Amino acid sequence: MSKIYFFILLLTFNPILMEPNCKEGENNCYRCDPLTKLCTICSLDIYSPDEKGGCEPSGKCTIGKNYCIECDTEEKNCEECEIGLYKDLNGGCSFIPNCELSYKGNCLKCQSDFILIGGPQDQFKLCKSLTSEDFSNCKNINMATGYCDTCEDGYFLNTGDLKCSKIENCFESSFGKCITCNLDYYLDKKNNKCLPQMDNFIFCKETLDGETCETCEDDFYFDKKGNCVGVNYCEEGRYYGCNKCIDGYYFTRDGKGCTKEKQCYNGDLKYGICNSCYGDYYIDLDDRKCKSNKEDNDYKYCKTVENKKCLLCEYGSFPSEDEKCTTSKNCAEVENGICVSCSQGYYLGLDNKCSTVEHCIYSENYVDCVECEKGFYYNTKEKRCFKTKEGYENCKSTSTDGEYCHFCKEGFYANQTNHLCYENNKKDNNFYKCTITDTTGKYCMGCEKNYYLGWKDKKCSKINGCESSENEEKCIECEERYCLDVKTGKCENNEKILKEEKKLYYRCIQTNDEGDACEKCLDGFELSENGLCVDKIHCSIEKDGVCVKCKNNKAYSSCLNSDFGCVPTSYLKCIKCNNNLNFDICTKCPEYHKINKKGECIDIDEDDE
Repeated sequence: MSKIYFFILLLTFNPILMEPNCKEGENNCYRCDPLTKLCTICSLDIYSPDEKGGCEPSGKCTIGKNYCIECDTEEKNCEECEIGLYKDLNGGCSFIPNCELSYKGNCLKCQSDFILIGGPQDQFKLCKSLTSEDFSNCKNINMATGYCDTCEDGYFLNTGDLKCSKIENCFESSFGKCITCNLDYYLDKKNNKCLPQMDNFIFCKETLDGETCETCEDDFYFDKKGNCVGVNYCEEGRYYGCNKCIDGYYFTRDGKGCTKEKQCYNGDLKYGICNSCYGDYYIDLDDRKCKSNKEDNDYKYCKTVENKKCLLCEYGSFPSEDEKCTTSKNCAEVENGICVSCSQGYYLGLDNKCSTVEHCIYSENYVDCVECEKGFYYNTKEKRCFKTKEGYENCKSTSTDGEYCHFCKEGFYANQTNHLCYENNKKDNNFYKCTITDTTGKYCMGCEKNYYLGWKDKKCSKINGCESSENEEKCIECEERYCLDVKTGKCENNEKILKEEKKLYYRCIQTNDEGDACEKCLDGFELSENGLCVDKIHCSIEKDGVCVKCKNNKAYSSCLNSDFGCVPTSYLKCIKCNNNLNFDICTKCPEYHKINKKGECIDIDEDDE
């Protein structure tokens, strides 16, 4: 009888051997025997094949497996593990103590009365005792963190140490006593309670007697009244700020702290020392005092000094190579805040500023030149000062392509037809005070500083808003939003006049010869008997030719002014406004409304803020 036939007979008549059913990857089995249906190789070396086709813990110690280096005499348990590992109860070694079953040092199961904290993806695992103080009065344990997740009824979970306490709003407790309370609560040590920070306990951390604050929160300090405030050296505080500093200390200019320096802008809230000074003062970090940067030439324009060296310059000033401040960038040497020599590759102008342009006396942006030395003109394209050539004697700078003269020196204007410079000082000339013409060379397109171009006559005058002038001092026609005062020849703004003595200019185009009444109004306005321009377009009700009520809607809000009729207002409900052209001050409101302190119409039941 063959061995195979005999084995088949055994399978037929032995019911126990018919039970094995091995499946690779299940029940910790790595390799199955296809005939016996038994596991031949287990996936873990701490397991051995069982009779059911799977694997079970062997409970046998094997030297060299699972980090064990010595077994006991019965070869059941590991006697000694590699350095840094602990013996488990199944003949192996674990990275963590109190482990019952481990594989390759990783604990799979903890001993009784211990719980395995952390899953396969966690960076840590540990066997934590169920009798740990962390789990006292705990209802649910968070297996990922190893701390309590939910407390039993009547207990509260501390925010800080995640332990269960009977003290509501406690952050951290120990043996029934609260150590620290949650944010916005203070600890009443006498009664072992966490109470909300109210009244005299704002920003208080704890109290011993339950009546006065004993300790303030971090970065808060007691004032003389025993209140916790955010500013030290404060006599009388108000929450984060301070109302009054103690004797010998002064408010910082930003109003946030107390310091010994009168000229301090910003101070340290804890120590009361100055960090920065205001105005013409610099902070000396060596003694934390504010010192004048105008009296000491070495620190002119400086804001911060340390070890007798300037670390920070005022806004608009720049550090020089000799560690001083100057109004010129790229400066090498400074005397009394003025640059006297430039860094390599830069040139000093008459304005004491450094630029990259040689022969430049006034520069802009340290790259572009405004004016070159006498006998030179500026080529805008090349960004250089060239020696004057024929036709460029009065040229100041060229066009962007560098081909033509575009701006002339003072007292000359640029003609855009031949690109030459001509004098502009003759008062009877159309180009008086002109700087540049149009491309035809017939009309002026720009004026010198403090002169304005009349867009109708294309002449320059000293009168802003003038369309056409008789001479530089007298206008004969103004722009639309200006009123011509015939007596003075000036153009006055006619949109909103604040001074009562000039209210006649409101919506007026031109005054009478005496300049004391309007003679011509803008379209839509009528001239009244007293020489003012009155708006009747926005009037909704008239009596005997006089407006008594104005239109008032979302599209246009107006109120009734006794001098000018319906005038614009920002308040939708206002009926009448006062007469001094301050139109947003209401004097009469609709029924069931009242005027508040700001001059607005509000509901009669509404609080006046």
